[in-house]
Amino acid sequence: MAEPTLNQYGRRSWNKEEYAKAALDRKRKLKEAKLNPPKDRDIDDYIKERKEILLKADTLNRISLISADQATVSKRGKNAGFYCEYCNLTYKDNLQFIDHLNSKPHLVKAGFGTNNNSSKEITLEMIKQRIEQLNIKRSENMFESEDVQLNVREMIAKRKALEEEETKRKKERRRIKRQKKAQEVEHVFGFKSTKQT
Repeated sequence: MAEPTLNQYGRRSWNKEEYAKAALDRKRKLKEAKLNPPKDRDIDDYIKERKEILLKADTLNRISLISADQATVSKRGKNAGFYCEYCNLTYKDNLQFIDHLNSKPHLVKAGFGTNNNSSKEITLEMIKQRIEQLNIKRSENMFESEDVQLNVREMIAKRKALEEEETKRKKERRRIKRQKKAQEVEHVFGFKSTKQT
């Protein structure tokens, strides 16, 4: 396939006809494979496959020591660390090794493939039932403890009382400010009576 080229903005542009041709070719090969199934294998093939399986089972959990001169930096080949025989890779970290064991390329090479017979089809009704179950469980958990409800009610009541108190203080401050302004204006302009009572 042709390498993608870059346009004037640095974005890739693909040869669509070539990729469409490759896709049609791939579909044609898949159809041919379905129409012409592989020929029956003879007993020797089954025996050879059985020997391989037994050898894998025999070497399971076997510890192999590697000399220091064999240890290299690359992941390819048998080095110091966790070694995957199927993929011929070595990992220094057990977390990387576990991630590799669960990766799709490893599973395909190990013979587990992508076709999983244990998976079942999930219907819309099953999803609705599961959502209902989760909603019921959540509502039960919300009203399970009365202490939490009482605490929430008390907190709401305290908050309302504090808000009312704050609004009263604000009103009082505004009233005092207005009175002071009015007194200043009256004093400056002489609107206040001079008569003392």
